[in-house]
Amino acid sequence: MSGHYEPFHKLFHKLGETAKALRQWSNSIISDVRLQLLMANEVILRLDVAQEHRQLSEEELHLRMKLKRWILGLAVVERARQNQMSRITNLNLGDANTKHFHRRVTARRRKNHIQHIKKEQG
Repeated sequence: MSGHYEPFHKLFHKLGETAKALRQWSNSIISDVRLQLLMANEVILRLDVAQEHRQLSEEELHLRMKLKRWILGLAVVERARQNQMSRITNLNLGDANTKHFHRRVTARRRKNHIQHIKKEQG
């Protein structure tokens, strides 16, 4: 935080660092959910392959059923995360479009502005 003496600069810097830490934390949670989803799908796939060759035991059937339910929960979390990310992307794009629109309007306003009008007398 060197060089930041004004309170607003300090606050801006602290909020930026907090946002960066929250993004890293969020990414670690999301990647964990994806990893768990992939691992659960792999176990179910292996149980399905084993079921083609032999009858599964009660414990294996129970594990498969439990994993299926767990995958549904993880899929809901992943879908909500994707919806939220698309919403954030749309908001960011909307802000960029708005900024571009306002720049164009300001430029046109400057171009169309009449500073003074000459009459026949001067």
